[in-house]
Amino acid sequence: MSSILTRIAAALQTQQIATQISNKANANISQQGVNLALQASIEKLSDTLNEIPFIGLNTQGATVSNNVSTNTVMFVGVPVPVGYKFIVRDFNIVYTTSGGSCNIVIMDYNAKNVINTITSAVSTSSSGFGGTVIDETTCIAITSFSQGVGVVTAYISGVLKKKVSLS
Repeated sequence: MSSILTRIAAALQTQQIATQISNKANANISQQGVNLALQASIEKLSDTLNEIPFIGLNTQGATVSNNVSTNTVMFVGVPVPVGYKFIVRDFNIVYTTSGGSCNIVIMDYNAKNVINTITSAVSTSSSGFGGTVIDETTCIAITSFSQGVGVVTAYISGVLKKKVSLS
């Protein structure tokens, strides 16, 4: 009888130890979840605080005639610094024309190759809010889409954000 009671006591003790280990494991998992959520919140706050105002393109009142051949670069903005991305928040293109149109494009660092067209065939004044992301070492530019006799001025602004690397 005592051996049965000893076995029962040992089994209960083993079960209690297993329960304690399980509770500690669950607490660690919960703590890891809390830590991950806290880290994500800190990164988001840090990301918000680390926004640097940036003017990607500003013609400063200068105008350029659109009396140029198709795909001619008319204005080139400031290249995005290495380690950053430029998020366009606001753009304003003033285009007075009697024929012709222009493109807003992303170009490589040397403004020699168009990487992507953001807005094509702009033929009237245009403004709005952005969201386009321009990557490091690229720049925003205005190129002619079709020849005309219009004049163009532009202002494109937003924020620079530090790129986050997972490595």
